[in-house]
Amino acid sequence: MIKKIELGDRIKEITNIFSENFDDIYTFMEKETKPEILNLAPAIFRKWYYGTIVENTILSPANIIGTSDIVSKNKNSVFAINLSVDNTKRGKNKFIYTGILYNIENHPIIEDLKIAAEKCLPDAPADENGAITKEYAYSVSKYLSMNDPFYAEYIFNLIYRFKLLNILPSIHSYRVQLSSSADSFFKKGNEIILRLIIDESIKICAEKISSILELPNKTVSFDTIYSLLQKPISADDIFEKIYSSIGVDINKIWEASEKNQLSQYDMAILSSTFYIGIIIDKYFMSIFSGYLKITEPFYASGMSFRNTINSLAEIITLKKDTGLEIFSPCSYYKLTSLGKKLIYGYSEGDKPIQKMPENISFNDIVDAVTFEHGQLKILNAQKTFEAKKTNVYEFKMWYGNNENLWKVTEVLESLTLEELGNEICICFAFENIVDFSFIIEDSNSFPVEYISKFSKRPSLNKTEKYKISDLNISPGDIIKFNPTFEKDLRLYIKCIDVHSRNGKIVYPRIKSQSESITKEEEDFELI
Repeated sequence: MIKKIELGDRIKEITNIFSENFDDIYTFMEKETKPEILNLAPAIFRKWYYGTIVENTILSPANIIGTSDIVSKNKNSVFAINLSVDNTKRGKNKFIYTGILYNIENHPIIEDLKIAAEKCLPDAPADENGAITKEYAYSVSKYLSMNDPFYAEYIFNLIYRFKLLNILPSIHSYRVQLSSSADSFFKKGNEIILRLIIDESIKICAEKISSILELPNKTVSFDTIYSLLQKPISADDIFEKIYSSIGVDINKIWEASEKNQLSQYDMAILSSTFYIGIIIDKYFMSIFSGYLKITEPFYASGMSFRNTINSLAEIITLKKDTGLEIFSPCSYYKLTSLGKKLIYGYSEGDKPIQKMPENISFNDIVDAVTFEHGQLKILNAQKTFEAKKTNVYEFKMWYGNNENLWKVTEVLESLTLEELGNEICICFAFENIVDFSFIIEDSNSFPVEYISKFSKRPSLNKTEKYKISDLNISPGDIIKFNPTFEKDLRLYIKCIDVHSRNGKIVYPRIKSQSESITKEEEDFELI
């Protein structure tokens, strides 16, 4: 049974900050990206909920609400707020916040497992291994306590790993059906099921980290991950512990990197740290904090809605993995009251965690935070107004030898041609291109060549000396971009439009691209 709690007006003032900030940016994203951005809203909310909302403070929504009467009256439970989205509504009204109590007797995940299991009757689509497809998992998320595609994926992963599904014989597709063993599984006591979930989640985390490291005969153990629950440590210490468990001194590699003394092996290890950070957040912090409420994280950096939503929009346009933006390591975490009941041999950890001041009331904190939010709204409105004074150029770029491979980008007029050239190389994944040139017609329709600053060729027109705004480029004009030593990479660039800057949008950005180039650039999902 899921135990829901009515949110008071003051808590709604806190959640309203998320609604306003999210919708303020989301409104201006391309319509093709909006559905998926909305699907990710619960995951974005979770990151915001545990992150500071006032710079250089520990004032996260979770910490603030932790000082309210709701929490003090339910000390034997963990209180949290989950977000769901009603796509039929507009503006802030589409966000629905639900207060939920998490404890052994009433833990939502057990009910969610039952709901998801029932959705496998009479059968459900699966992959060749018998695991539910992501698309089907996502479609079921709206029936769960947390309408989050990542959560739904996790729930069905547990059902698969608990062997609650049977593969059905089929010729043209893979289908699964709920196993008869599901009844006996759900008849186990709540505490037994929760402990099974914890153990399986630890295995998932250890397997994911090991798969990224790809070191022969070296895997991260169950005990290593369990120890992170027994004794919370900082994010940096998590890295050190994980690498140390497989015989790697990550501190020495970081030191060697500062001195440019890395071996090939060191570079391979160092490159893995970025993805390990994402894995830790997705398969450790999100599971044990966001889904199970065994731990509570704190993200000291807070969240920039403008940067996060713009970045997600571009990732969605490129059809890349949105997890690269959603997940990043927290600053620190602690065990909740529920975690202390379920984790054997826990300790508080060596490093003291800053606590909320006891001499300031919940209402006073809400007053201060909402006032700060109001001041930031005024400041952002001023910035948005000022932004309109700058022009944005919209360009369509395509390969000279294939017009089907194209992208549409938007850049600020203040960009130099040198900066534009570098952005083009990033946009099209051109590697190690420093010698390039632009051919742009002047006011007399005479083609003028502008050469990059690192080129050894002599030129009066160096790219770093000219901004886009200096060149009288108008809609319909076509520019040529030539990487000097790569004839096959030559591009045509057509100016589509020139319009005022939108302060809610981050430039430069890739606005759209062809299906053909998306297929060319397709990569494997890493996390």
